[in-house]
Amino acid sequence: MDQNISLLVERAKAGDQQAVAALYEKTSRKAYYLSLQLVKDQDQAQDILQDAYLKVFTSLNMLQQPENFQGWLDTIVINKSKDYLSLQIKSQ
Repeated sequence: MDQNISLLVERAKAGDQQAVAALYEKTSRKAYYLSLQLVKDQDQAQDILQDAYLKVFTSLNMLQQPENFQGWLDTIVINKSKDYLSLQIKSQ
């Protein structure tokens, strides 16, 4: 699967929108459940997922090792989830 992800990343970097959609399809379920596990709110997990993918796809050229896409995405989702939780604690 890593090889397939790597190929999709390279195609997405070249501007292939079908590759972007395929990357989303292959990775979004895991990323969503990762966020949901942390924030415990379905709507917020969806918002975090949207923010994470926006960051991923606007920064895709920074990813040096395409095979690490899922780990990179997961890290962004975790960090955005932590940011949300931190803001929730501060607002209480």
